[in-house]
Amino acid sequence: MSIKLSYDICKTVQNMHVNFINKSEKLKELRNEIKSLYNLSQPFHNSRVDTHTLYQPQNSITAPIVKINNRININHKIIIGIDSKLKHEYNNKLDFLSYPNQETLNFLFYTEVFPNRIERESIPKEKNQY
Repeated sequence: MSIKLSYDICKTVQNMHVNFINKSEKLKELRNEIKSLYNLSQPFHNSRVDTHTLYQPQNSITAPIVKINNRININHKIIIGIDSKLKHEYNNKLDFLSYPNQETLNFLFYTEVFPNRIERESIPKEKNQY
């Protein structure tokens, strides 16, 4: 039971860490996209179109920037949530993960030394000394 619990905790932390890394990469991509759109919009930002003496600002490129900024803010909030969840998981499980019990160590030893299931099953089980 404790082996499965340890495995589940490790898998949960690993999945959250992978999600955190993926969100960070997505955030970097969005920031790069916003920088490129911002650089593209600079020549048009201050220009105006003359249509019968009416001047209208060019907002066609700046509109996607606002949308991307909103996406970055949403992803940033998600990353903060994942980060706090990871910190909570690590703080609660830190002692448990840093000091595995003997059953977990035996399991890891036998799976590393004898990766074949038939070899593992041929090893005699230790009897409880209680």
